[in-house]
Amino acid sequence: MLDRSISRRGLLALGAALSLSACSAGGGAPDGGSPQAEVLEDRLASAAASALNALTWQEVAELSARISAAGDDAEAAAIGAAAGVLDADGVPERSQAKIVELSDGTLARVRVVGYRRGALSDGTRAGLVLAFADAIASRGVTGSRSTEGGWAASELRSWLNGEALGLLPEDLRAVIRPAYKTTVASLGEEPGYTDDALWLLSESELAGEGAAEEGEALQLFEASPQGTPLFDDAFRRYDRATGAWDCWWERSLDPARESFLFRSYGGGHTQAIKYGPNFELGVAPGFCL
Repeated sequence: MLDRSISRRGLLALGAALSLSACSAGGGAPDGGSPQAEVLEDRLASAAASALNALTWQEVAELSARISAAGDDAEAAAIGAAAGVLDADGVPERSQAKIVELSDGTLARVRVVGYRRGALSDGTRAGLVLAFADAIASRGVTGSRSTEGGWAASELRSWLNGEALGLLPEDLRAVIRPAYKTTVASLGEEPGYTDDALWLLSESELAGEGAAEEGEALQLFEASPQGTPLFDDAFRRYDRATGAWDCWWERSLDPARESFLFRSYGGGHTQAIKYGPNFELGVAPGFCL
């Protein structure tokens, strides 16, 4: 059973019988709901019972600071394993997640996806890197079909670092550490940097092959090869209202078309559907503590 502190309004949002988007999978149940809604509710129940969910955000931030200050990755992995957020191999523990209730009543899981990868805005090494395992919104990256300026100039970046931050609970907002994110503004150009509290994951952070260098690959995705259940667990996202599997945006430009890369409902890439950068797909941001 889910923690009683989670509002009934949030639970109802999970099972809402809304029509699925063109990028959701699984078809509709007879009542119009998603057959994946039960799966998502089970995952929320599992997250509610996890050790990570029992920690306050301040405690997670303190753990992140200890991992950042470790002498090397091996020491950091040992700290994370002792806390139960990493396994014995230094990979983020897949059973661990923390439930976030947004101000609109939406429930979403947050998971550790990496550690000591990338830098914070103050120049120190990032400790824990976390990301939403469920979409918190459906939006386009841009307000038009133009990708000019890339992620750095996008409307979605502005929304994430403005209005979306306001959706987060105050105790989480208080400990988020802005980070430098490498980003390519135009294909063929050298990458630049943005300073973001919330950001979309890049293809290189997702351990994609042949990707522009937009950040080091995060350990959860490195350890989740395609074609295995590990891949599904790491890369599949759920729509916040219906529970359906959802496509979700990356911040990396798509070299094959004038848009940004996105992950299909199964977590991989597809050329079968061509979405412009202003098409509304899932938003599942990352952040550092």
